[in-house]
Amino acid sequence: MRESTATVVQSWDPGPAPALPSRGRRPAFWRRAIGRVSAVLLVFLVGSAVLVVGLILAGIKPRVEATGSMEPALSPGDLVFVREIPAYEARVGDVVAFQDPSGRDRIIVHRATKIAPMPGDRLAFTTRGDANSASESWQVRTEGRMGVVSFSVPVAGTLLTPFRGIPWGLLPLLATVALGGLALRRIWSAG
Repeated sequence: MRESTATVVQSWDPGPAPALPSRGRRPAFWRRAIGRVSAVLLVFLVGSAVLVVGLILAGIKPRVEATGSMEPALSPGDLVFVREIPAYEARVGDVVAFQDPSGRDRIIVHRATKIAPMPGDRLAFTTRGDANSASESWQVRTEGRMGVVSFSVPVAGTLLTPFRGIPWGLLPLLATVALGGLALRRIWSAG
C-alpha cells in the first residue's frame, strides 16, 4: 500500500490589521473650538456693526485719533466718537472737532479753552491739545456746525487701521457676508 504524501499548505493569516496610532478626539475638538471661536467673533462683529450704525443714525460719527496732541485724554489709535452740534452749544473744556484753521484738509480734535462772541453772529474759539503748548484760534458762525467728542474707545482705532478708507456704513455689509460665509460652511460641513 502506498502512503499518500499530500502536502498541506497552510495559508498565512496575519490576523487583524494593526491599529493606527489613535489621534483621539482631536479633529472633532478643534472643529468645535474653531466653530465656537468664529461664532463669538461673528457675534462681536455683527454687534459692533449694529452699534456703529446706531451711533451714525444718532448723529455720532467715529474717527481714529491720529496724533498725541490730546494725551493723556486721547492717544493715537483711539477710536473717538464725535457728535455734531451747533457751535453755540460748545462749552469751554469740551473736546471739539473742527476743520484745521490753517486751511489744510484735516479735522483737528482739541480742547476748547476760550469761546467769545464776535460781531456778525460769529463765535471765536481758542483751542489747544492737552499735550501742546501752542493754541489755535478760529471762528465759526454761531449757527455753524462742529463736533464734540462724546466718548472714545482706547486702542480700538488701531484695530480698524486695516479697514481705513472703507466707509463705516459698509460694516453691516461685511458682517452679513461673514455671517453668510459661516452659515454656508456649517451647511457644507454637515452634508
